[in-house]
Amino acid sequence: MVFFLNNKRVVITGGTGSFGTALAQRLAASGNCDVVIFSRNRDKQERMRERFPSFRYIVGDILNRLDLENAIDGADYLIHAAALKEVPYCEENPMEAALNNITGTNIVIESSIAKGLKKVLIISTDKAVLPSSAMGISKAMMEKVVWAKANQIDVNSSSQKPVTALCVLRFGNLLGSTGTVIPLFIKQIRDGNPLTVTNPEMTRFMMTLEHSVNYALFALENGLNGDLIIERASSVSIGDIATAVIENTPGSSSAKYTITGARAGEKLYEIMATEQEMLRSEELNNNYLRVSMLHSVKPRQTNPLKELNSHTAPRLENSDLKAIINDISTQMG
Repeated sequence: MVFFLNNKRVVITGGTGSFGTALAQRLAASGNCDVVIFSRNRDKQERMRERFPSFRYIVGDILNRLDLENAIDGADYLIHAAALKEVPYCEENPMEAALNNITGTNIVIESSIAKGLKKVLIISTDKAVLPSSAMGISKAMMEKVVWAKANQIDVNSSSQKPVTALCVLRFGNLLGSTGTVIPLFIKQIRDGNPLTVTNPEMTRFMMTLEHSVNYALFALENGLNGDLIIERASSVSIGDIATAVIENTPGSSSAKYTITGARAGEKLYEIMATEQEMLRSEELNNNYLRVSMLHSVKPRQTNPLKELNSHTAPRLENSDLKAIINDISTQMG
């Protein structure tokens, strides 16, 4: 049971996506809070309603303030997962990425403050750190919007008006979510095609959907206004993923992979936290760091700290990668 959400109302924007659905499953199993799913896709909501009939479902767009304020009225917490996150699509449609990821998030924050929510958790990505893609740039600007609003809240916190806390977490790649590499590789093998690998040396922080839910709930419970909650995540190379999928997928004995080269906007490795952010960090436990982005909070570290990046992070164990591949393969049928 998620005790801190007992008798609370939680709104999930983008709630019919891969992460939103996994989070909904956890909250449904807990059974101690009201859940509101807010998204644009009615068909996905109807399919989700069959699984979670006790939830409230509202079709709407984060760019429509009236839709959003209707959804969050009476809520305690909001988890903002609605976003454009596909790197190739955002490269081709950068203005749409900016509109949804920056302007949309600003509307979410302003509406949540106006409605007096206790806390808003904004889902960001490691691609927002020193970004090279339109998606990453839009998420980096999204974070800047959050920090600006959080600092305004900090300055005005002495007023009698209820204070809404704003905090951010950064996901790595969510294994098994829509458009990610393992389902693609499994499908390519099943179709008798070679695996298309951009660069076998490319590394990424990897998180399962279950893992991402744990991360989000921890951040929602422990994040303070202006906090960036960082996980010390494991990483894996794309070449190791391809090899593991070939070794653990039936009918793949003759499968090979071809190197296609990095796509527009892709980096060789990702950064979860910069050196400057690490100087502002404090350990919450062995897995999580808090980085306060408030101007009133001074750097906590005096010694230089290295950035957290996917090239130097601990690698995901082969046994764990095999189990993840088998789970995803089973879910694919």
